[in-house]
Amino acid sequence: MFLSANIRQFRKEKGLSQEFMADRLCMSQPTYNRLERNSLSCAKRLTQIANALGTTPDMLQNYHLTNSTQTESAAKDQLLQEQEVKINFLSRYVCYLQATWQAYGKGDLAKNNSFK
Repeated sequence: MFLSANIRQFRKEKGLSQEFMADRLCMSQPTYNRLERNSLSCAKRLTQIANALGTTPDMLQNYHLTNSTQTESAAKDQLLQEQEVKINFLSRYVCYLQATWQAYGKGDLAKNNSFK
């Protein structure tokens, strides 16, 4: 990911507009828009942009790495929760099948209507 994309994503996640950033950097919104689309221009003003966003230049340069790690972690947590739900369901189903099989072996199915 490019520096300009990192800055744009960071700004959007903080809920800040381009107009706000342009005002903080003492420039017009169209000028800031061009700045945000050009990584070379962003690199020249990185310290100023970082200060306006309330972060560090290093954070902005590595934002895609930090953000993707958090996204991967959240996806793994969700997958683990889904797997736990499946395991719990299958455990209960196995218990049900074992009880049914035992009742069938004893001939209790004909006597007990709860298995129908």
